[in-house]
Amino acid sequence: MRLRRALIRVCCAGAVTLVGVHAQSAPIALRQGDVAVLHGGVGAEERAAMTHNAADYNLRLTFAAKGSGAYLAGVKVTIRNARGDTVLDTIAAGPWLFARLPQGTFSVAARVADQTLTQTLSIPIAGHRDWVFRFDAPALP
Repeated sequence: MRLRRALIRVCCAGAVTLVGVHAQSAPIALRQGDVAVLHGGVGAEERAAMTHNAADYNLRLTFAAKGSGAYLAGVKVTIRNARGDTVLDTIAAGPWLFARLPQGTFSVAARVADQTLTQTLSIPIAGHRDWVFRFDAPALP
């Protein structure tokens, strides 16, 4: 009986690990310098958590495939200020990345496989800015 319970625990632990790789229960919060970031959005729980916290961030990025609109994860994101200084350099764990930036103009680069999309975005003194990066299907990993 003890052996059976131990095997069940091991099997369940392995299953949780595998599921955890694809669907985390909470988005990832981090800080790089003065920039607060929240990224994730894989699964309903993460999307709900991010939606709940969205008002705390003034830049909201979404990563998707052209045509199908399929969400993408693992996108490398680099944000530079008007002077060219990197203020954020990270890999988004899901299709959404929210950042709290100071007012100003920023260059945002998003990279998947061999495709990099760049957009200049102005962050207002109040409110927020939404942007969707749409990648060509052949660039998907």
